Amino acid sequence: MRKFFLTTLAVATVMCAQARGGAVAPKNEKGPTMGWSSWNTFSVHISEDIIKGQADAMVSQGLKDVGYEYINIDDGFQYGRTPDGKVCIHPERFPNGLKVVSDYIHSKGLKAGIYSDAGDCTCGSISNGDVKNTNVGLYGYEQIDCDYYFKECEFDFIKVDYCGGIHLGLNEQKQYSRIHDAIVNTGRDVRYNLCRWAYPGTWCHDVSTSWRTTGDIYDGWESVKGILNENLYMSAYCYDGCYNDMDMLEVGRSMTAEEDKTHFGMWCIMASPLLIGCNMATINERALELLKNQELIALNQDPLCLQAYVVQHTGDTYVLAKDILTLHGTTRAVALYNPSDKPVQMSVSFGELDLGGKVAVRDVFEHQDLGTMEKALSVLVPAHGTRIYTLTAEQRLMRYLYEAETAFLGDYQEVSNNEALGTANYQTGDGASGRAFAGWLGGRRSNYLEWKDVYVAEAGDYVVHFRVATQDKRSFTVEVNGNIAGAIEAQTPGWGDFREYEMTVSLMAGSNSIQLYNEDAWMPNIDRMTVEKMGETTVVDRSLDEAASRLKSLADESSLPAAFMQKVNGLVDRATSNELTADEKPRVLTDVDNMLKSVVAVVPLCEEFQLWKGAAEKNAAVSIESTALSTLNTSMTSAETKLAQAETQDAVNSALNSLKTAVKNYLKALDAQPKDGESLDMTLLVTNYDFSSTSGWMGNPTYRSGCGEEFNKDFDMYQMLSGMKPGIYTVRCNALYRVEKNEGDGKYKAGTEDVQAYFYVNNQTQKVKSLYSEEWPEAEQYGRVDNLNGYPNSMYAAEMRFAEGHYLNEMEYTQTTKASLRIGLKTSGHQDDSWCCFDNFSLSYKPLPVETGIRHSEMGKQTSRAYTLSGMKAKDKSSALVIKDGIKVLAQ
Repeated sequence: MRKFFLTTLAVATVMCAQARGGAVAPKNEKGPTMGWSSWNTFSVHISEDIIKGQADAMVSQGLKDVGYEYINIDDGFQYGRTPDGKVCIHPERFPNGLKVVSDYIHSKGLKAGIYSDAGDCTCGSISNGDVKNTNVGLYGYEQIDCDYYFKECEFDFIKVDYCGGIHLGLNEQKQYSRIHDAIVNTGRDVRYNLCRWAYPGTWCHDVSTSWRTTGDIYDGWESVKGILNENLYMSAYCYDGCYNDMDMLEVGRSMTAEEDKTHFGMWCIMASPLLIGCNMATINERALELLKNQELIALNQDPLCLQAYVVQHTGDTYVLAKDILTLHGTTRAVALYNPSDKPVQMSVSFGELDLGGKVAVRDVFEHQDLGTMEKALSVLVPAHGTRIYTLTAEQRLMRYLYEAETAFLGDYQEVSNNEALGTANYQTGDGASGRAFAGWLGGRRSNYLEWKDVYVAEAGDYVVHFRVATQDKRSFTVEVNGNIAGAIEAQTPGWGDFREYEMTVSLMAGSNSIQLYNEDAWMPNIDRMTVEKMGETTVVDRSLDEAASRLKSLADESSLPAAFMQKVNGLVDRATSNELTADEKPRVLTDVDNMLKSVVAVVPLCEEFQLWKGAAEKNAAVSIESTALSTLNTSMTSAETKLAQAETQDAVNSALNSLKTAVKNYLKALDAQPKDGESLDMTLLVTNYDFSSTSGWMGNPTYRSGCGEEFNKDFDMYQMLSGMKPGIYTVRCNALYRVEKNEGDGKYKAGTEDVQAYFYVNNQTQKVKSLYSEEWPEAEQYGRVDNLNGYPNSMYAAEMRFAEGHYLNEMEYTQTTKASLRIGLKTSGHQDDSWCCFDNFSLSYKPLPVETGIRHSEMGKQTSRAYTLSGMKAKDKSSALVIKDGIKVLAQ
């Protein structure tokens, strides 16, 4: 099939900010689609007035001015077909038909988008009860519908879903290609989006503008994180103005500021279409400002039309980069992405980004020049956060490292089981250099791996090193620029045991293609390829310099122990010494790589040490003098000394464990008591008190997006704290409970509703706060998914309310003897569609009241028993003191 680009892609002017100063660059007519789609906020509950209102809002909110252009009706407008096969339009939602809506959108200087399905029915008819949508898909009506949507109604965009396609068991490639041909026959320029909920195959590039790569997004961090994870290794399929579609935006709904920044920033640098999903008329100012960030939009609409690729994967974090403005130029964009639930000090060397000399750094989130840097960039990235920069360097270095996960796989697809079809895919494995590799290659000519842009400045002979793994003896042919350069035969100890094989190839100046294939048999797993000019040692020299620079940068920005830091500096000095021999460099590189891993592991241990130390000092400051306190202070000093002298990860861990043991022993000691009016904070005795994971909690609680959630089931999640001394314990947590049929009337607000969820300590229980116990004044800013008539209706909205301190459940429990505390939440006999969400546990302690031996009764003041001056109980008729009516007197 011939290559066809379906649209002129005339996007409203986009301000392209360069690396320094935010200069304006020409708009990109072929950039990813920018606009708004109705589904995320309104589902099928749309109307003519709603669509027109969103068009008005796009203009009035200034979104049109920064490049957003399409107003897309996403399902919910159909109402069966006429006898001659034409789609009927819903008479209540769109009483005047679609043309008036399309005309109105165009009158605002915007473009109009529409929706259909590749099969017989739409997703709204299956999942949302829109029963009139059962015969309104494109199947069998391809040309009739395309003529109506694009010639008669003049829509400029179409999203084609696949619910009906699955219903009919259609062949994706054949049916989507038929629709493509029908659009071409209309003679109009149309953006055509395939929505198969997974990458359908490399054929989609020839028939569409963009294609969905994942299932539907929802308003929550786990969804955004999952979609990013599925698209990290798809950069090779974004080219020539056609894009991987990561789905609509959820910015401006209920995620945190950092999560929204990651969501939008990563969609921009990864060149995904930008379709706003919230209500533009009521969007909050923070989200609106983010969506209008012209420097981020410039990365998305960059004229090179590239998706950023992964250059580093360390721990849970990723660094992605791409050229901007000029291919192989000195200006690049980089994203440091931390999907983990903890802040991480991230570092990337400029060499890893193929940049040399001094580098000017600009923060595109903050619109701020950070000055000129050398060697490396290091920054603390918060949990779920991303930092994005544009970089302008003095030099562009030759790219020598080509990971297999950045290569194009000829038969790649994600719709069907790749093993059953024998199609190549990307896999993860710690033995691979970037912790990912390509497998299931070969068996036919089309199932190849190709790096399409291997760029060298000078023509000549180059040594290429292929790092592969294969337990069986396997081979592959190497083709350079369409010519066979030779073959590699390999066998390694295991499928994940990667070894290097090399060959010499001739490359021309500029861009080259290198393709690996075996048309008759399976190939080895491919990890990476490195390239260096014959007679040079580029690979080991660059690798050593990059690793040492990154190690130094990361260590300097982290609070490492003194002895550990001294060891790091010594290794960096050795790695950068001019006296290293060629034989020594690989060994030193291994040492540096291992030290980098140690630093990455040690930094969070040091941060945890400071957390426990801070808690200990806080408690010590409010404690009375005691043997236990003296022991704690001595143990803290000893642990700090051990930490300062630690040179290894094991030594750091030992110091941390010493401190944790000392703090736990102190908090449980009988003589560890607070001063009058104070309390001891025992929260650290609760493992994962912030519910950042389920570790430490019994009962298999469900963790989602930073807090706990249990839906439609009985549960009992708890922790046992042993050896807890007598005292008064105050336990707190943020939690709410909802039953779907509860509607928030008087009894619910009064707290008398039927709530089966309980917050408990041992055998003492109290009901978890009802969803309806606290109203949400800002609820109107959020869509129907999150806002239930002024109350949080989603877990993500609940999490946001928790972070603001709402739905706080508190219980005071008196323990009279040393014993265990069982702290938890539970439900029994739950109702249908019940929902409990929880987070942020805390624990504090106060001593039991002191018994004075003096009691007052309703009968008035009385006389105490007689005691001698030495405090002993007096014998009869001996001199002694008594307290009579509150006054000390001699006993008579």
